[in-house]
Amino acid sequence: MTALRSHRTKTLWMAALVSVTLTSLLAASTAANGATAAKGDTYYTPPTPYHNIGNYDPGCSNVNVKAHYDYEGVYSDKNATGTHGQAFFHKDETTYTQTWKLRSTGEVLLTQSGNVVFEEIKATFVPKSEVPKRLIPKKGLVGPVYRFTATQTGDETVRDADGKTLVASYGTVTFKQLFDTKGDSKPGGRELSLRVANVSGPHPPMNLCKLSSQIVS
Repeated sequence: MTALRSHRTKTLWMAALVSVTLTSLLAASTAANGATAAKGDTYYTPPTPYHNIGNYDPGCSNVNVKAHYDYEGVYSDKNATGTHGQAFFHKDETTYTQTWKLRSTGEVLLTQSGNVVFEEIKATFVPKSEVPKRLIPKKGLVGPVYRFTATQTGDETVRDADGKTLVASYGTVTFKQLFDTKGDSKPGGRELSLRVANVSGPHPPMNLCKLSSQIVS
């Protein structure tokens, strides 16, 4: 599984859904400068449902396929306690399915489905002076800067046209993201870095192009 996000890394989440894909909260603490927020108090964005369907070209070099996706879920953003309205915890619960077909005949090759919960659980203030120079954009930092901890928990399965399981993944992935909130008191801003901090459970690679090619051959 890969990172999900709506107001900061939504592009990563979408890429996960249409290509590879797709905890408990920490105890609350007060976050002044240099401290950590691990609790959201009020909603900035209340729980909001969404549903999207569409088609895309996977761009496989070894097999000519087309794909259809259908995903729905609920997302929300909460103000992170003690961050003076500058940090927000995003939560996204989604269920999705995508079906890959041979373009020439419309034959179904495989289906990928999953249930994923992405949740930011911690925000730690980082002074600008402690941000590595290699991560600072040309126009500089606006701030305040926070290091977010997020978890993505769920499962996903790839099956062939007969329903046989080809690949299965489940468990939890923990991410660390350094983020310039830009001080505008709303979700959004600039990502400075993103890394996987911990992986729990099996998460084998899901190369759908390779799997489709193997099915055709």
